[in-house]
Amino acid sequence: MAEQVAFVNGREDAGLAAELYADAAAARLSLQSYAQSADLLPGTLSVWLDPSIDALANWADLTPAWSRYFDQFEGVADVASAAFQAKPDKKVVQTFIDETLSACLAMEPAWLSVPQLPHEDGVGKNKINRALADATARWVQGSGFSGRLILPIILTNRRQSDKKADRTNKIKQVESCFKRSGAHGLWVVDSSLQDQKGSDTFSDRFESLVALHAELKESIVGASPIIGGPYWGLGLVLWVRGLVTYPAISMGSGYRYIIPGVQMRPGAKRIAIPPIRRWAVASPDLRKWLRDSAERVADQEDACSEFLKLESRFTQLSQVSKRQVATFHRKWTDSIEVHPVSGRSFALYQDLSSAFVLGRRLPRLPKRTESPGWDPAKVAQQLMLRCL
Repeated sequence: MAEQVAFVNGREDAGLAAELYADAAAARLSLQSYAQSADLLPGTLSVWLDPSIDALANWADLTPAWSRYFDQFEGVADVASAAFQAKPDKKVVQTFIDETLSACLAMEPAWLSVPQLPHEDGVGKNKINRALADATARWVQGSGFSGRLILPIILTNRRQSDKKADRTNKIKQVESCFKRSGAHGLWVVDSSLQDQKGSDTFSDRFESLVALHAELKESIVGASPIIGGPYWGLGLVLWVRGLVTYPAISMGSGYRYIIPGVQMRPGAKRIAIPPIRRWAVASPDLRKWLRDSAERVADQEDACSEFLKLESRFTQLSQVSKRQVATFHRKWTDSIEVHPVSGRSFALYQDLSSAFVLGRRLPRLPKRTESPGWDPAKVAQQLMLRCL
């Protein structure tokens, strides 16, 4: 079994998961889209089903499809209300939980998310999340569910992990909900983080998230599994350091968690650039950059050949960009997983160090699409520094 969890958002993702991640520990799907994509997944792949209650954070802006999804659950308008969240009615919460989790149970998942709203600054969501956790435990007692419960910890900005005091407050709330719900494992993600962007603030931000995971693992002893992400590379860093059991992996696009419920704009097509362990927008400027980079490193046969291959197949790769990115990411993860557990952190450090050294020799990436991280070495450098 591969040590990854595939995050599946829709039918195309399900096809890629079946092709590339059939041996993953699990595939996470939303109940809202389960019927559209589950038939493509191999029967041997465990399903982690999430009722996506975090979408209630977008209650005022839900798309029609999400509104129809939530309309089937009694009490949803109350649970989405700020006034109700401040003073939850246990009976209303229980009815809501019984309906949502029973709908999930009908799909026979191996793992099931404890319904939780995203974390906010302060304590505004603490009462409702505790009430949802309590109701989940009561539902489990009468439902016959024998799989694993996963408690989501969905952060919404960097302030929630930056300072020790803020992390401690969040961890206390997580401990409470973990115990109340009877959860077995944790899923932790900062939904505001795009770790492949190369922002100057990321070195400190990565350090804070690593610290959060270390403190969570120390506080909630025995939580299993622990899932981190999806991210581009930070999930791998957390994994090789033993702070998560499985990195969450996107299927060729995104590489971040977006709280669902609202209309999403199509993202730009991107191409993975394996020698420097990052991706970039598939633009004419990038094609020229690949040619220029091949010339710059003509003395390094492998890197030069890779850049030339990407440039020669540029049009084709642009048409299958999700598959190309997803395939690269799987190979990248596999190249680290083959090492003994005790040596993975150093293996990833070496891998990223090589990408950093190569990136220092290359011309700047197109600023229009890659700013602020248009230094080719920057993403590898920021991740590298957190590996050990």
